[in-house]
Amino acid sequence: MNMQSCGNKMNLFDSLNSARRLTELAGAVLERSKRYPQRFALKTTPPVGNVQGTGEIEITIQTNGLRRRVKATRISGCTVYWEV
Repeated sequence: MNMQSCGNKMNLFDSLNSARRLTELAGAVLERSKRYPQRFALKTTPPVGNVQGTGEIEITIQTNGLRRRVKATRISGCTVYWEV
């Protein structure tokens, strides 16, 4: 039984471990994690399979003429993103 089914709220580190486990099941490898006051942001390699997140968005960033595309989703309260 996980913590949410018990009625307890997950802490930040439980949500980090849960998101890491789900991204690894999709074939992605965690490259970096950064803790923000509200949630973690996880940078991963592109997943091989489908990621079990809530919605997936594509973001295009252009800085100094360099254009990058990333995809992001929310998993277990963490923001998970990877470059396309």
